[in-house]
Amino acid sequence: MIDHSEPNDLQRHPDEKRVAAWVDTICDRLAHHGLTPIAGRIVGHLLVCEPPYRTAKELAAEVSASRAAISISTRQLVEAGWLHRWTRRDDRAAVYGINCAQWAQLIRRQLASTTELRELFDEGIALVGHDNPRARRLCAARDPYVWMEWEFAEVWKRWEARRWAHHAEEETP
Repeated sequence: MIDHSEPNDLQRHPDEKRVAAWVDTICDRLAHHGLTPIAGRIVGHLLVCEPPYRTAKELAAEVSASRAAISISTRQLVEAGWLHRWTRRDDRAAVYGINCAQWAQLIRRQLASTTELRELFDEGIALVGHDNPRARRLCAARDPYVWMEWEFAEVWKRWEARRWAHHAEEETP
């Protein structure tokens, strides 16, 4: 049961209903990356809540889930690299926050998946022979992945350069 003695985010900010709907949408999208609904809701909530960290008790109340579900999900999210877990001085409760580096890792995994699929098509082409009519179908399936690999490699290099340049600007006094 949610304690209503202190106003929660939804009570303080009427637009938070739209934010809550957005969290649900993120939750649905993250299911495509292997997250359970509760885990997706935790990630979505931690992306938009302020302050950007919560205890398990707070998460349970704010995402409307049982403490057991929160415990299992946060453990899995920490192990998978989605969340950081720490304790604050003079407080025994663990605190969870988003691991911002996870988003780049997610894209790297998608890029690796593209390479794996392209390699599988290449293997099929080698098995049936390049001059075989079956190879044309395999090439038609493989060729977009070849292009995506090349393009993504170039885009990723630009992203890395931009990201590091941006961090350098932030650190300059």
